[in-house]
Amino acid sequence: MKGVLVWGVTPGSGAAAAGLRGMRKSEWGDTFVGDEIVAVDGQPVASTEDIRTVLERSEVGRAARVTVRREGKTFDVSVELKALPE
Repeated sequence: MKGVLVWGVTPGSGAAAAGLRGMRKSEWGDTFVGDEIVAVDGQPVASTEDIRTVLERSEVGRAARVTVRREGKTFDVSVELKALPE
C-alpha cells in the first residue's frame, strides 16, 4: 500500500492536535522516520494531490478519518479540518 510521508506538522493545526508526526531523525541519528498517510476518509492516497482531492470535498470544522502507518503499525486518527491561513 502506497502512502504520503508527513514531512512536517504545523503547531496548532488539526494534524498536530491528532498527534501526527513529521519526519525526524531516529534515535540512532542516521535515518529519518515519520508518519505515512495511507488513506483519508477511506480513500487510499499515494500523493499530496490525492489528499487534496479528497479534502476539497470536505467542509472546514469537520473531522476527517486519516489512516496512518507508523513504525509498521496502521491506525486511524480523527483530524479536524481547519481553513488554510490567507
